[in-house]
Amino acid sequence: MDISSIVSVDALGKPCIGNSPKELFAFGHLIRETEKLILELFGRGLVSGTTHTCLGQEICQMSVVRALNDPDDYVLSNHRNHGHFLTYSGDCLGLVAEIMGRQTGVCGGYGGSQHLAFRNFHSNGVQAGMTGIGVGLAHALKSRSSRGIVAIVIGDGTLGEGLLYESMNLASIWNVPVLFVVEHNGIAQTTYTRDTIGGDIVARGLAFGLSAWRLSDRDEDFSAQVERVVEDMRESRRPGMLVIDTGRMGPHSKGDDLRDVDERDEITASDPLKALRARCAADDVKAIESACQVFLAQVEKAAMESPLAGFDQPPEHSFKPALQIDCPAADSSAANVRLALNDALGKLLEHDESVVLLGEDLHDPYGGAFKVTVGLSDKYKHRVVSTPISEAGITGAGIGLAMAGKKPIVEIMFADFLTLCMDQIYNHAVKFPGMFVDSAVPIVIRAPCGGRRGYGPTHSQSLENIFISVPGLDRHLWKSSTQNRPVADQCLSLLAESHTFP
Repeated sequence: MDISSIVSVDALGKPCIGNSPKELFAFGHLIRETEKLILELFGRGLVSGTTHTCLGQEICQMSVVRALNDPDDYVLSNHRNHGHFLTYSGDCLGLVAEIMGRQTGVCGGYGGSQHLAFRNFHSNGVQAGMTGIGVGLAHALKSRSSRGIVAIVIGDGTLGEGLLYESMNLASIWNVPVLFVVEHNGIAQTTYTRDTIGGDIVARGLAFGLSAWRLSDRDEDFSAQVERVVEDMRESRRPGMLVIDTGRMGPHSKGDDLRDVDERDEITASDPLKALRARCAADDVKAIESACQVFLAQVEKAAMESPLAGFDQPPEHSFKPALQIDCPAADSSAANVRLALNDALGKLLEHDESVVLLGEDLHDPYGGAFKVTVGLSDKYKHRVVSTPISEAGITGAGIGLAMAGKKPIVEIMFADFLTLCMDQIYNHAVKFPGMFVDSAVPIVIRAPCGGRRGYGPTHSQSLENIFISVPGLDRHLWKSSTQNRPVADQCLSLLAESHTFP
């Protein structure tokens, strides 16, 4: 089964799609026919759950991904991700089999339609859930002077999510190479976004200091325009926002399209893939359509022959092997938890350059609300980072840093505020390692909890019982008293060992 009859691929398997009408139509048609096959399999009862096709948005979905040509580039997508994935990977069988829940699926059949991972491609069905993660990945790229950029693709419905704006703010103040791509089809599930979005969309990006563009996939030179945006991002190394006006021909998922027939007919009439087809020679169109038909018949056959996904032996947990940081023993003379933590964090920063501390007010001379990081930010500049008040955003950024090979330690000022981080912990950090091969999230989140000093009902709670119920989450509670071994040893050993997500 060889996709080369339709498009060539590079050494990493990424399709090489040029800007000519023939090349754009060929791959766009392949995406559309793949989506139609998926819907047909759904109608035959061979796909369960749900699926969100990109019918009508194929050229939009191809545009940014096809322009990414550096091995370090990342693509973070959402629930409507099939066109992004195929343009990044060229793996039609991996996509179709994954959605069918078959073992030859790109994630072994466990991710389904919305949750895909392949090399530097990740998608997730939580609106805005990947935005903070993308900023963390971009921070890691910047720290190693990579030419890579991170493309985070969202729909216009996601513009109502607060995490998006936390992430845009972080991207701006950190000045990292991340491009927020808004696929603006004018409707969320069944609600028009003109009724849910206040003000101008591009102005939202500009307000955060992002470079901003607005394009339409109906323009004849649209793909070339997007290519110039990506190159500008790569040269400037600054964050940006690209709004793409597009049109969704199909329903949100399978059958929830309440739009008037006239409206849908108007979108179909201005279909950019149809316009590209008209610009191609008749013989080329016939050859492309024939090649896609033959290729997808092979894909369907191979997917049908693949066994259903399942575990020979059910896994007991999702932890990956622990990462151990080799550093000197803890200072046993530390009189309390604060001093022990300060000593432990200092040793980790000194002996492993991949350790990064994130949190609010960590900088000197303040050193954090409880003075745990006193003396560290001056000594380890750019690795002890004071952040905005953005608990969800910095947790997401920490996850992205961890996925890029860093060892982040995220401080949440009070454990009460961990509830603001819950989506990033529950739907991202602990699930990635269990679902996706070669995905590890070695992140530590540190937060003081409990009362005694009279902080009141929103700063004094002990939330351990909430996190005990999170599968795949390794939990530790440090107490002021030294039980069995000095508190300094406890702090150092637990911070120095990072599993999937302690």
